Amino acid sequence: MNSTRSRSDSILPSDDSKREYVRNMFDDIAFRYRLMNSLLTLGLDGWWRHKTLIAMDLKPNSLVLDLACGPGEFSKLLAQQGHRAVGIDFSLGMLRQSAGSSVINGSPTKGSIAKDSAAKVQGDAMSLPVATNSCDALVCGFAVRNFLNFDKVLAESTRILKPRGVAAFLEVSTPTNPAIYRLHNFHFSTVVPLIGGILSSKTAYRYLPASVVYLPETNVLIRKFYRYGFTHVDRRTFTFGATQLFLAHKRDI
Repeated sequence: MNSTRSRSDSILPSDDSKREYVRNMFDDIAFRYRLMNSLLTLGLDGWWRHKTLIAMDLKPNSLVLDLACGPGEFSKLLAQQGHRAVGIDFSLGMLRQSAGSSVINGSPTKGSIAKDSAAKVQGDAMSLPVATNSCDALVCGFAVRNFLNFDKVLAESTRILKPRGVAAFLEVSTPTNPAIYRLHNFHFSTVVPLIGGILSSKTAYRYLPASVVYLPETNVLIRKFYRYGFTHVDRRTFTFGATQLFLAHKRDI
């Protein structure tokens, strides 16, 4: 971990600049982000999202917050399944790539999100423009390592969820099998920056693999969920450990 961090220090922004760095970076790569995700994961990103929604076991017509929604892949899947999805992202560029959706720019007051499944809102995950105890579920794809303060994100997540509401955080992971790890590491640290740099942004696709150093250890992450009001925290992995899913329910209060 230390050697990885030292190799990544020149790529990663300082804590003070990370917030604006991440927003500007995603604005810059928004145009091809969906295409790059599919290309660099060999199409597996869609399967991971599908498995996530199956694991969430949502009730019909659930109101689901798609946190750090990007161009809206989770929102699209949720709408196809008959749920009401509201996407929130820090990057206005990403929100504009979400087809068929209205974008609310700025900082809406808490509780201002209507029951409009097409709504996409520019907002900060550490201060969500959503009423307390209003959402049945929350889903977040590949954003944990990009948040400035994940503790604040978890605190906001439990605030906006109804009691017993489910939260699902899908993220990258590191395979434990040595052979799979070597293949995964080569792809993630060499292939992703190379192809991403050619087709999109060299800087962004150096940052994205390097940003795994922001992820706390698994046991630390699980303790955080319990600390901020979740229970029954479950971790699952997909594709030989290349991705991980943290599934948790808000305490019944």
